[in-house]
Amino acid sequence: MKIDFVTERHREDLQRLHSYCFNLEQGEDWFESGKFLGVFDGRRLVSSLEISPFAIFFCGRPVKMGGIGAVATLPEYRRQRLVAALLEKALAIMEERGDVFSMLGPFSYGFYRKFGWELAFHCREYTASVEDFAGFGRGAGRFLPLTTADLPRVKTVYERYVAGYNGALKRSDSWWRYLLKKQEKQGFHFYGYENDRGQLEGYIFFQLNKEKMLVHEMMYLSNPVKEEFFRFFHLHNAQVETVVWRAPAGDSSLLLLPEAPVDCRLLKGMMARVVNVKSALEHLSFPPERAASFSLRVDDPLAGWHHNRCFRVRIAEGKATVQEEPENREEPDLFCPIQSFSQFVLGYTGLKESVELGRVILRDEKNLRELAELFPAKRTFMNDWF
Repeated sequence: MKIDFVTERHREDLQRLHSYCFNLEQGEDWFESGKFLGVFDGRRLVSSLEISPFAIFFCGRPVKMGGIGAVATLPEYRRQRLVAALLEKALAIMEERGDVFSMLGPFSYGFYRKFGWELAFHCREYTASVEDFAGFGRGAGRFLPLTTADLPRVKTVYERYVAGYNGALKRSDSWWRYLLKKQEKQGFHFYGYENDRGQLEGYIFFQLNKEKMLVHEMMYLSNPVKEEFFRFFHLHNAQVETVVWRAPAGDSSLLLLPEAPVDCRLLKGMMARVVNVKSALEHLSFPPERAASFSLRVDDPLAGWHHNRCFRVRIAEGKATVQEEPENREEPDLFCPIQSFSQFVLGYTGLKESVELGRVILRDEKNLRELAELFPAKRTFMNDWF
């Protein structure tokens, strides 16, 4: 068996594989040249995955990220480590093209954790009575339905909202069109909020379903605009009894609502992993007044370009420079598996928390405070799935 990109020649084979594994509707076709890797038994395509070239916001700037999706294997070829081989090959391709991170939406967290991906996002899901939103907002602006013609303004709102989070997708025009088509197909409504000067300051995707208002995405530029959306919720009190919406993990809606929500729960999200240790560290931002130097080793068997290699990390003037050090017997200042490294670099956990959980080993714990200040927990958010 061999691994190679799926070409036009195998488009129908790929479509049949997807139809079998994902219950696609007749006529759906995900094929795009250069995005799918396949395992071939002779001429037969028996397993595949998709690598999508994305970008995410990281320390306020976009960096390259490879999105893994559509992982599929014919049943008679399962449990032969074909997916493991595909993931290893995909990692090498992502490293070659300069991706800093990779992300995926798992069917099983435990399965993909074995290959270096780790939980990196969660969100809050609220369920509240529609009557709890009475009295919010001043009604100074207006709500209006949006269309694809409004996408430039919508993109501005989205990017201003998510730029303060690590991990949020920098959505391309093609990804926005895909999202709008998907939301329309699923019966979502697309509304925006304009201020009294006609400037878009927020938007919302939602469904009205069996006395519930289900909000898929709500983006806003200020807390007063958020309260206007709460007023918008209450305008539906003749149609719905409850409102269900998701927000970033650090959302403060509990401090605004007059009554505790009927339900407030944490939901796990996408998994992430660093593709290149050196590149990830050099894309980080640090306090400009801090200076530090430490050695680091990361365990990552699928990525030979940094697996168990020792790096010297020097931090000065807000940036890190990273150099590989010659082999020596001295233990590094910091040692961890790629899963934990990915979490504290992205900021899903702080380094201090990772050490306390036993997932990062320090040679001298007296260095914990200094290193923990360099790698604090940050806000992560991702509202896309692939």
